[in-house]
Amino acid sequence: MLEGPGTINGDVVMAGGTLFLCAFSSAGTLNITGSYTQNADVTLGTRLFGTGAGQFDVLAVGRAATLNGR
Repeated sequence: MLEGPGTINGDVVMAGGTLFLCAFSSAGTLNITGSYTQNADVTLGTRLFGTGAGQFDVLAVGRAATLNGR
């Protein structure tokens, strides 16, 4: 499991488990400076507190994002 806001410098490959963008009670952003690959056995967990800026989780990927999971 990978969770929480912040920045990861480099590529991320999730082969299994869950990626929670924000494990807290407010929205957050996870920045990945490289590429992000999510395999079929991975769950991407996000939270939506509203539709305005800062009210929902953000996964910001600097290069390519490949989403094959749930």
